[in-house]
Amino acid sequence: MSTTLFPRLAGVRSPVLILALSLAFVPSLQAADRPSKGENCLFLGHSFFAPVVRHLPEHAKRAGFEAHEQMIVFHGGTKGSPGLMWKSPKEDVAKAKAWIETGEVDLVAMTYHSRGESLLEHYDHWVKFALKHNPNTRFLIQATWPNKRNRTLVEFEGYAEGIEKSVHEILGQLRKAYPMTQFGCVPQGRWMVGLWRLQEAGKLPELAGLTAERKNSGHTYLFRDLTGHGGTLAVKEGVLLWFAAIYSVDLESYDYEPGAKADLKGLAKTILEAHPVWGEGETE
Repeated sequence: MSTTLFPRLAGVRSPVLILALSLAFVPSLQAADRPSKGENCLFLGHSFFAPVVRHLPEHAKRAGFEAHEQMIVFHGGTKGSPGLMWKSPKEDVAKAKAWIETGEVDLVAMTYHSRGESLLEHYDHWVKFALKHNPNTRFLIQATWPNKRNRTLVEFEGYAEGIEKSVHEILGQLRKAYPMTQFGCVPQGRWMVGLWRLQEAGKLPELAGLTAERKNSGHTYLFRDLTGHGGTLAVKEGVLLWFAAIYSVDLESYDYEPGAKADLKGLAKTILEAHPVWGEGETE
């Protein structure tokens, strides 16, 4: 992601757009009623998103969701935003749209970048297209974390909360436009804030430090570069939020041990209990 991500975002409200949208859709299945063998998931996003969801198949298979299938379309920086992704002429985007057209996609997940290419209208392109081919499609938007730069934890958390607020505003408008469809927010920014707090408290001895300053040394840090890309631990275990969101898994009883002494399953569960993925409320 570029270093111009999220300038002056906190506190800024997304504009309200009036959409002429058809509401003649079959009601979406509730999470508990959806197929238990696995879902077909399409992930569209940038480098603060794609590396995390790449780890989802191993958890799905581990938990018995053998039919889980996914496609990731990864475009760096602003190009991974829903607006530019929709307009992209690249072959991977064409393949993603072709998969949607089969009607087999159960879930479409996107992320957030800057407001310019992450407006309601940009998400709506994908929503309208997917529902046309599968009225039961669910949608997730990642409330990602901001660039690290030289920000303090307090500053970083403030920007993350601003991003999440913008995502919830968009979700609120989508829910009004498509009342029979499920929309959710994955609070990935809160995950990075939580890890930072653990690291600062000395509870992540597996990490060499907070931010790597040299290339090729970042995998043992929370942030592998000054831009703020997640290191191996943050990315690999961050998929727990997605796993619990998509498959309604109780992380506390899930038979998996993350690669850290700290209770990372507990951290993910605490975040999701305080900020339910499929909830309709804005963040506090």
